[in-house]
Order: sequence, then C-alpha cells, then structure tokens
Amino acid sequence: MYSFKIYRSNKDPMGGQFIDTERYDFSNYIFERTITPKWNDLGFKWEKNGERRFFRKKLDGKFSLVDADFEWVNGVRLDAIERNQYRVLIISEKVGGLWEEQWRGFFSVIVGEWDLYRCNASFSDLVVWDEYTIYLENIEQEKNLMDLPPFPVTYTVPEYEYEETYRTLDIDNFDQYAPCDYDLDPISAEEYFIEDKYVLYTRRIQLGNINTPESQMIWMVEGAYRRNWVVQVNSPGIDWQDLGEYPVDSGNETHKWVRNYLGISSPNYIQTTSNVVIEQAQNTSVCEVINDGLDISATSEFDNFENERSRFFGSAANYILGYTGFPSTIKSNFLYSATNPITGDANELGNIFIIQASDLRETSDPATKAMYSFRDIEEWMIMLNVYWYIDDGYLRFEHRDFFDNGLSYEGASVQNVSIIDNADLVFSYNNKNLPRIVSLDMFYKSGDDFYGSPILYGGSMANWGSEAKSSISTQSMTTDLSGAVLNRNISDSGFVLVAAEESGGSFVVMDGVGALTGLTIPNAPLSVANIEDKYWRLGSPSEIGVLNNNRIEFDSVDRNFIQEDFQVRWCVDFSPYKLIKTSYGNGMVEEALLTLKDKKLTLTLSY
Repeated sequence: MYSFKIYRSNKDPMGGQFIDTERYDFSNYIFERTITPKWNDLGFKWEKNGERRFFRKKLDGKFSLVDADFEWVNGVRLDAIERNQYRVLIISEKVGGLWEEQWRGFFSVIVGEWDLYRCNASFSDLVVWDEYTIYLENIEQEKNLMDLPPFPVTYTVPEYEYEETYRTLDIDNFDQYAPCDYDLDPISAEEYFIEDKYVLYTRRIQLGNINTPESQMIWMVEGAYRRNWVVQVNSPGIDWQDLGEYPVDSGNETHKWVRNYLGISSPNYIQTTSNVVIEQAQNTSVCEVINDGLDISATSEFDNFENERSRFFGSAANYILGYTGFPSTIKSNFLYSATNPITGDANELGNIFIIQASDLRETSDPATKAMYSFRDIEEWMIMLNVYWYIDDGYLRFEHRDFFDNGLSYEGASVQNVSIIDNADLVFSYNNKNLPRIVSLDMFYKSGDDFYGSPILYGGSMANWGSEAKSSISTQSMTTDLSGAVLNRNISDSGFVLVAAEESGGSFVVMDGVGALTGLTIPNAPLSVANIEDKYWRLGSPSEIGVLNNNRIEFDSVDRNFIQEDFQVRWCVDFSPYKLIKTSYGNGMVEEALLTLKDKKLTLTLSY
C-alpha cells in the first residue's frame, strides 16, 4: 500500500542564490495535498551515475492525474507564481502498520504531458531528491581556498642547469624523425614557398650536475618553428627581409623574401645561421631532441624551501563541501588508514597539501584567490583510481577495488537472493569499458615520471575501435613540484598537490624513486608513473598489458561480462552495492528495477 503526497516550499523560489539552500531544506516545505495517481508500471530503479560508482534510486514509469488532482495541477500550471514554486513528491509504503518513506523527488509541471481535451496530465522522469542531489547540482561551485589557514611545508628542489637544443628535420621525413604528436601542418603551397626544413627548439632542464648521467632530465619544449619563404617581386610587408635575387643571378625581378626575426630577446625564437630567421608554428608535446651543445647556464634558484602557504587537502575538500545541509565530513580508508588497503604498505597519502601555483614560486605577495570546486576534487581522485559515494551521511572516497568487492577491502561482500527465472540467461561484453590505452594526464608536467607512460592492454580483449583510448585528466592540478617551481610559464591559476610526511613537528614533501625512471625525485608518491604502478593494477580490461613500459599480469580484471536482465524475489535488505551470488559467481549490480505492484526485482549483473 502506497501513499503519494505533495509538499510545497513556503519560501520565495527566487530568494536563494546559486547554491539554493532553500530548495534542499525540507523544513521549509509544508504539506499541500495527497494525490491518487493512476499507475500500472511504476517502479524504483537503481542506476549508476554515469562513470561514477554510486547508485541513485529513481522513479521509473509514468503516472497520471485526473479529476480533482488534474484540476489542482492544472491550476498550478496556469499560475505564474505557483508553477515556479518548489514542490516535492514523497512516496511512502505501509510496512508493519507504519508508513515508511521510499522515494522523494522534485515535482514540476514541466515534466508533464498534458491532454486538456481528456483532462489528464501524465508525469515521468521526475528529478530524484536524494543525498546526492546537492553534491551533483553544485559540483561546479567554486570556493576560495585562500580562506583556509596555511601550513608550512618544506621541500627541496635540486640545483639545475639548462641548455638550449634544436634539430633540423626534413619535411618529407618529418614523421620518421619526430616520435611525438607535433601535428604541424605545412602552410599551403598557394600561400608560401617553404624551405624544406623544420627547426624544433627546446630547453632541457637537468636536475643536478649536467655532466652526471644519473641526474634527472626534464625536457621543456618551447615550440616548433618553421622557416617561411616567399618568392615574388615585391616585399610581402614590413616583417620580411630581402635575401636577394631568385634564382640567383637570373636577371629577373623576382626576389626571395624571408620573414624577419621577431624580437632578439624573445625566448620563443632562436636565430639560425646565414641571416635565416624562423617563425613559431605552434607549441608541441615534449620530445627528446639532439643535443647540439649550445650554451649552458646555471640558473639554480632553490635548494631547501619552506612554503608557508600550503593548505591541507582534506580541509580544502571539507571547506568546499561545507554548504548548508551538505554532509561535509570526509572518510576514506584509502587515504587515511595507516596502511594503504591497496598496496599493503605504509600509507603515503595521509598528508596531502595543495599549493596555489604562484605561491609555490614566490616569497612575497601571497595569492589571495584560489578557486576550487568539487568537480576538481573528483577529477583528481579519479587519477588515483578513487571514487566517492555517501556512506551513512559521510562523503567517502575509496579505491575502485572497494566498490568491485561490494564495499569491502576484505574480500567480497555478498547478499543472497532467490532467483525466480534463471533458465534463459544471456551474456554480452561491455566493450566500451575495454580500452586498449589508458593515459593519465595532468595539466602541467615535465619530468618523465610525471608524464608517465600510457597503460597498454593487449590481446583481443581490448577494444581496437573508436573507444580504444581512454584519457583521464585534471584541468588545474599537477604534482610535478620541481617542474612547477622551475617553469615560470605555468599558469598561476593552477594548483600543485604534494604528499608530505611529518618530521619534527613539521611537514616535508616526500622524495622517492620514480617508477618509470628509477631516479630519486621530489613528490614521487604522486607522480603519474608511481600512481599507475600502485593503484592501476586492479580492474584492468585484460589480464595482460604494459605498465610503465614493462609487460605485466594485472592483479584483477574489470567486470565487463554482462548478464542480461533476470528476475529475483525481493529482499527487504537488498543493497545495489553488495554482490549477488549466482551459479555463475558473484555478480555486481549494474542496474536494478523493483516493481511497486508485484515486488519483483529485475537485475543486470556483471562478472
């Protein structure tokens, strides 16, 4: 037995701000009426929220309002103030003589299908109001991290030297010589005559003595350049230099022109020999180039440095989530347990600090604005293969393996159900979850361990089609501490995340061995290579692959074997998170639908 009740907000719907706290405060709602909808196929449907790992319980199907209920809802539709007012539908079920709320969602006339001739209005796709609503609706809302108290964090950036290098490449063999994706499109022949050479220009940053082969290399590419030539009678403009008659001594009026060198002091250009100048074509991705032994200059700026403007990442996350009525306490065994549940080693993630980029390099004039959102937090967590859900009112971040085992790090958490019809079983693979290449990409990086190496999955189990590549990126976050300190071209609006350990009552950024290079580097626990090595060995599309340029067997395989819909008898304590034990093993719920009328639960499981 079910009841359907409408509640109406008693507040001005336009009185809130971007974070509309009035909408989420149920104490502002008053009972308006009980409705008696007509329905046959209503159900509760548990669905995952996109690529996230949590479920939302949605109202599935359609119901209609007729007679007095139609007169009421049509009156709401015709009144400008009333149709803009917040309303909530609450569906309750009578269990053991008591009414228990089963579902809550926002009710609006805009989701109705109106048949004014038959005096009927049908409603579906109501927006669920659950514990996730306020998170998702405000996920882009930013707050200023500079409002938080700062912490002193000490880090060491080794002395470094740099040298400028360039390499000349033939256009015809450009792809052969350039292993990176330069994506340089030669200018159309109708517009220019181009000399058949490209010049790639980089600045090589080397941490430590430049003559020590074990020191760390950081390649910082300034750009790729192209010589632009025009052969014609008159000068193309004031930016062009006359190189003389062309062809030489031909006796005609045609000359060869080259675009002038754009600024002797500009770091974005270098001058080649014989008065030939070059023009920047576009920025490139990092690629090692030939060392031609140009000038080497020592430019060391930092040794030991105590940054007094670091903010504790956990506090920043709590602060961002601190809206009215918003659960703001974060829990995480993955982040805060003394022993990391994935690696089994001492946890390196317990003291993570976030530093605004300009505060990383400057000793005066502290930043006053550093805007960060919950979306930014979510992006960073996915880099760690970590997802969030709400656990008994607390926001909780855990590794994907925790979800794959039914919310457990201690083996599978299984619930038993009674299968009604298990005879006609259909299976398929979710091939969209089987990428061949997974890459982690931060908005700034320089050293090899912070670039990392894409994770490659081999064999026929990987997708070689349009879904072959998956990229996970952060828009404003990097962990390349040394590169961010050394490179003043990094955006001041960006953030650097560092892993620190407590030492003598203060915090010191952790050094470690880079999983890709084998070199000792600052902030190693948060480098891309080390993150891949420690946290991306579970839930792989295939059993074998390449991680950090080494062929490995992954520790577990993703659940991509999908058992199509089948029905079970309803269990009162059913949880979409716990695994379902069948004759085929422990299946993870991908989707579940409970019909209100006959209490049949239809499941889609993955193995």
